[in-house]
Amino acid sequence: MFYRSGLQRLTIAWQEDWPRFQLWQAGKTGFPLVDANMRELAATGFMSNRGRQNVASFLTKNLGINWQMGAEWFESQLIDCDACSNWGNWNYAAGVGNDARGFRYFNILKQSSMYDPTGDYIRHWLPELMQIPEDKVHQPEKLTMEEQKRYQCQLGIDYPRPVVDFFKSIKSNERLYNSAFTR
Repeated sequence: MFYRSGLQRLTIAWQEDWPRFQLWQAGKTGFPLVDANMRELAATGFMSNRGRQNVASFLTKNLGINWQMGAEWFESQLIDCDACSNWGNWNYAAGVGNDARGFRYFNILKQSSMYDPTGDYIRHWLPELMQIPEDKVHQPEKLTMEEQKRYQCQLGIDYPRPVVDFFKSIKSNERLYNSAFTR
């Protein structure tokens, strides 16, 4: 369960992209739900189960980063860390655990609007998005220049632009995942 290949012994070309990993750790990916959860973890040592699943999915399925890096980070941060649960859940999230469903990911944008429809959680942990209305807080990258001025949130300065294109990164990492079965 602790090996890079996980319980399924899959040889996936995981990246060890430290700059992007550090953006994920710091809650500066440009995806509000991911960023809010990561900042909550840094401030409190806790994150909800749904948050854990979303940020693990993002790290592995969008950024394509080695799941072990995420598991180690969580182990160092979580006040309720249980090694078996943590590493088992990361195996599962990365698709290398005992899960017959293969490449599965969380649609972060859908999750964000479903579980934080008014954006209160996001605004709590991301004060730079405080003035953005609920219909735009889940995707601040869609703000026009005029809206950025109105809401006092300039993208790339006050809040980061998305580190990846969500759906393109999913497709790219799914190809990497699937290539593990053709070797």
